[in-house]
Amino acid sequence: MKRLAYIMITLLMVLCLPACNDSNSYNNKSAGFLVETAYEFHKEIPNLYKWDLVIPKVSDEVPGGEIINERLYELYGSLKDWEERWEATTLEPKDYSLHSMSKYYSLSNKDGICSLDIINRDISSSDGTEIKRGYIHSFYYDENTGEVIDQSEYLFKLGYTLDDIKKIFFEEHKEDYGKYMDSYEHLLENLYFYFDEENNLQFMTDEIDIALANNAEFMLNIEGKLFGLHSTGDFPSLSLQDTEVLDYDNIWDNTHWIREYYEGVELTYLVNEEEDMKYAYGIEITGDSAKEICTHRGIKIGDSLIDLLNAYPEIDPSEQAEVYATDDFLTYPFGIFGYTIEFYFKDEIIDKIALIDYFN
Repeated sequence: MKRLAYIMITLLMVLCLPACNDSNSYNNKSAGFLVETAYEFHKEIPNLYKWDLVIPKVSDEVPGGEIINERLYELYGSLKDWEERWEATTLEPKDYSLHSMSKYYSLSNKDGICSLDIINRDISSSDGTEIKRGYIHSFYYDENTGEVIDQSEYLFKLGYTLDDIKKIFFEEHKEDYGKYMDSYEHLLENLYFYFDEENNLQFMTDEIDIALANNAEFMLNIEGKLFGLHSTGDFPSLSLQDTEVLDYDNIWDNTHWIREYYEGVELTYLVNEEEDMKYAYGIEITGDSAKEICTHRGIKIGDSLIDLLNAYPEIDPSEQAEVYATDDFLTYPFGIFGYTIEFYFKDEIIDKIALIDYFN
């Protein structure tokens, strides 16, 4: 009897062991989505170029991993590709005082919901001006199903939506970006984010900063709120008086033009019917009611020609008078196709300011 009991216990242990091992393997999520470094590339010419790349690959053992690896190769190529690019770049150095390129990867895993993120940073400086560019390529994987997933599914499995991520960004960066977001929320299209190895949410704002810097000169300050070319939504602090549908040719499908009238302000909008969004392409300020509205450099209705030239030393009145044949009209910048500020004068006093996107 004892011998039979011993045999039965031994048999149960043998049968249970694989099941126990399978359970442990399943719970060890970090072992499922295996990522390793495919290659590294580190080169530097002091005060000129510095490249640091650490490019990943998904292990061949991971189901569906080849999908991610194919995309990684499309984006980053091989070590030989970077060696040839370095040789071609350094053969004829550009006029950069410093050009720094860094590419490295981060891996997050929460309950088997994984993200492989390649963080790209590119810093260059020329004539004392530093330009920072940053972007992220992200790949998402569910260990529980063994499938590559998209961003929306990844966020859903973590209990988020993209709107949730944007709200978190607003709260964390309200001091730096809050004044822009009423009119420039669409610039969040340039926001990059990822979850780090401790599953903490991280943001990269380089592209937002560049977009805001490019738009800054063409923003108006209205009682501390900013509104300018390509802003969305209604003009702040003033009540809408009337709206007119304009008979303009539509440059893009599913769009039309409108003009909105406020006291002392007229706005021309391009309305995107699919997005249900309107974008400001023209802003005109006139009249006493608009005297507290100023440009990025502080110029407003009622300021003098001298005030304008002190704020915008780039403007040459004599040069522009030869083109426009008048002393009562100046533009900034001059002769540039695209975003423009127009200043109109009466007796050398500004009585109208117009911001226009001369896109066509």
